[in-house]
Amino acid sequence: MTIKTLIDAREAIRGTTALVDGMRMAYALWSVEEDEGRKVCKELHTVYAPNSVVRGGVVTVNGPASRLIATYVRDRNTGLLIDCSAQLRLSSPPQLELLPMLRLAIEDAALDGQPFTKTGQNGVFTRKARMPQELRISRGKLEGMVEELLDRGEVVACLAPKSTTIKWLDVPGGPFAEGRGEFREGTHSK
Repeated sequence: MTIKTLIDAREAIRGTTALVDGMRMAYALWSVEEDEGRKVCKELHTVYAPNSVVRGGVVTVNGPASRLIATYVRDRNTGLLIDCSAQLRLSSPPQLELLPMLRLAIEDAALDGQPFTKTGQNGVFTRKARMPQELRISRGKLEGMVEELLDRGEVVACLAPKSTTIKWLDVPGGPFAEGRGEFREGTHSK
């Protein structure tokens, strides 16, 4: 199973309900794909090795906790995982600053009659050329941000006309969210 979000990680460690839901907190760690690991190592000016980059985050907690995904890089001398999230955040805009921009891009696409989906052929990553330059980031980050917006209720997944799957993204009160959205053919009009 490929893990991209904290929800994916939570499901991956779920063997029994007691394991995940019986704890005060569960923190999951997972390996990243090789391409992503190489990008992280390049950004940190370190040599890539298999299993040298790991992601982690709180997947369940009885109280407030950070829901950001942390990036760890294995120290070549000791083998310990070092949290490099702060270094990586300094080189790119903070996720919290990008969320309103992503929400607006989703809203514009729905108003234009060419809404995004979270994944797939119409997914935010596949169609990221339509996004502002700041949002042309890794698949995991972009899809994780969509998940965050869905969790907050700032974006909703909708059932569109002649569609059998609730997958089209819009904002509450938008045309697809209210069931009146219509797909438009052709290229991006704005």
